[in-house]
Amino acid sequence: MQVISLMTLMATQYFGAPYRWGANGPFEFDCSGLAIKVLHDIGYTLPDQTAQGIYEWAIKKFDQLNEPESDTLLFFGKDLLEIDHVAIGVDEQYMIEAGGAGADSLNMTKDQLAHRDARVRMKPIKNRRDFLVAVKIKY
Repeated sequence: MQVISLMTLMATQYFGAPYRWGANGPFEFDCSGLAIKVLHDIGYTLPDQTAQGIYEWAIKKFDQLNEPESDTLLFFGKDLLEIDHVAIGVDEQYMIEAGGAGADSLNMTKDQLAHRDARVRMKPIKNRRDFLVAVKIKY
């Protein structure tokens, strides 16, 4: 039997919440808003910031890993200076993210976002080809 990590448990309570660029909950999220909310739920308080900002905060406090696992923040982008997405590692294969809208999300209506299934959801990590690094969160 697999044990569900605290971060995963906290993130699952937001399943289905709509994606909206710049939103940080509790009813709508973008990727960094979801990560910040889950971090808050486990005891870390961060100001609203981008995926890049969360990465810069996380590497000062925690261990960086080359592979995803549970209790990790997963960072995606072109390189470590251009991180544009953050998700929560469930295990080596899956992540919980607020996403699905792509680069045009800032200009999309709520209906357009819903049509694209843009929401908090669990997805295979391999669906993204731009994984960079994982940071192990301790609590």
